[in-house]
Order: sequence, then structure tokens, then C-alpha cells
Amino acid sequence: MIDLNTTDLLGILKWTNYYDTGFILNADDLINPQNCLILIFGAGMANIFEIVNGVYSADKLNIYVSGALGINNGPPVVVSAKSKCSQGLKTGITYRVYAQTGVCLGQYTCTNPAIINNTKHGIINFNIASNNYGISGVMMLPLNSRISNFTDRWYS
Repeated sequence: MIDLNTTDLLGILKWTNYYDTGFILNADDLINPQNCLILIFGAGMANIFEIVNGVYSADKLNIYVSGALGINNGPPVVVSAKSKCSQGLKTGITYRVYAQTGVCLGQYTCTNPAIINNTKHGIINFNIASNNYGISGVMMLPLNSRISNFTDRWYS
């Protein structure tokens, strides 16, 4: 996990197998996050869960991720987290999941105040026992950085 000092980011993840791998986004702590959003990819699906006070929510987003869109077992997947504001006040963060082709596969807007102001982000893998995490590359950038601004034009 890393503190990007921003709630908004562009994350790119590449993995080599179907293990449950993904992102921890907008976490409140680097070591033991109790409030965050988890985006998991595996077995042809992408799922988003909110964790508040250490308790997982039901699926907030559950989308079929087709291999034809270039996600499973190969090309990278991209996720963006962008703040939503109304009258100068932050009202939430919209998370979008993109295939390598730039196709938006789904989105979810979190409005939970325990999550939307957190700036720590990382990767997660639930198949630790296999000793094969399957992650072959990861990049996480603040959404307002020079590189992510260029990339976000494609994924927006």
C-alpha cells in the first residue's frame, strides 16, 4: 500500500492467471485498513465491495469481464477513481473499470464518508497459499499527474 496524498487515481494491473487479484482503494490505513473499497478480478468477473469499520458489504458492482475485451489472463485492466463534487463539496468517488481496449465495463459511485476522503491505495491477492500471486505488473498514479492525465483521456 502507498499513500498517494490524493483520493483520485488511475490504476493499471496486469496479471498472469485467474486468481482473485485487484485493488484496495481509498483505504484509511496502510497496515490494517478498516474503511476502503476493494475491486477484485477473477474467474471472468469484476466485483466491488465497500469495507466500513472492517465489515464487507454485499457486492456493489458485479460485472462479467469477457476475455474478448482483453482482460483475463493477459492484457492490463485499468481502474479510475475520480471525485464527484456538488456546490464545492465532495459528494463521492466514481470508480470505473476499463478493458485494455478503452471500453468502460462498469462503474460505481461510493458516497460513504468513511471511504471517500482516504488517500491510501494498493493491490490485493486472496490466493496467498498458492505462492503464485499472478501479478505481473502494476502502476498507480494520482489522477492529476502528467502521465495519468494523458492516459485518462483514453479511459474517460
